[in-house]
Amino acid sequence: MGRLLCTAALCLICVVGWAQERTRTLPELRKTRNKTIQTHNDTRGELDGLERRLQAETKALDAANARVREAEADGGPFASAEIQRRRRVARTIANRKAALMLTKAQLTPRHEFERVAMIDARSAYASRLMKLAYRLGSQPKSDRRTRQIREHTELALSELSGIAKHRTLGKRGSDLGRPVPPLDAGATLDEMQWRAKAYQRQVRTYEAQLKKLKPREARLATHVEHLNRLRERGYALPELTKTLQRERGELTQVQDLRQAIEKQTKYYRQLAKKLQERIAAVQGSQK
Repeated sequence: MGRLLCTAALCLICVVGWAQERTRTLPELRKTRNKTIQTHNDTRGELDGLERRLQAETKALDAANARVREAEADGGPFASAEIQRRRRVARTIANRKAALMLTKAQLTPRHEFERVAMIDARSAYASRLMKLAYRLGSQPKSDRRTRQIREHTELALSELSGIAKHRTLGKRGSDLGRPVPPLDAGATLDEMQWRAKAYQRQVRTYEAQLKKLKPREARLATHVEHLNRLRERGYALPELTKTLQRERGELTQVQDLRQAIEKQTKYYRQLAKKLQERIAAVQGSQK
């Protein structure tokens, strides 16, 4: 039984392709694994809470807009003041919803990179478990070692099963949270290749987002320009100043977002380039 489990563990090592190991101890790997899972789960909880709040604000905004339409349809001598009041209420709710959407847009990509970090940590932990199982199988047979081999192998398989589930989850977006740290010097070839693909996906996502942001930024700039000209010419339009301020604020947010994405694009391109050089060096040394 012990030899069979050892063989299975060795086969898994070969299939997964983790020939190199980190120098950290198993307890250290387990601690990192637990920490990344907790971080990932905490952010997932934040996202779920944001989604519930967004749903509530959407319902509230729909109701507020319906009340605006009712006031517009009623007419009467005081209709204008009531319409404006209800519109202000709707705008307040719309602003709250917009703020939640922005927070979610920032948190979602951060969650994606925490997912990647969790996969990396669980991969390293599973790899070490399988390596320990193989080493135990090379020693004289005993009931205790057979039990340890089984325990290590079952834990490794459980980790790999969990990793497979999480690889298909998560949305990609601009990383406006903390950036994913570069891999350390002890990273395996499999870990480097997986991370390189993640970097490349992120760069492509940023490029697509920049393409979408540019026309939006241009439209907002045009709005601000036109509204500012109207104000300078003394047109007495309702809410002109507030609308101009709001559009300027939105334009500033879009510009900041574009600059942040451009900065992150450069950052991950550099990481991808350096990591490809490391991969090429490792592959060259294995020939």
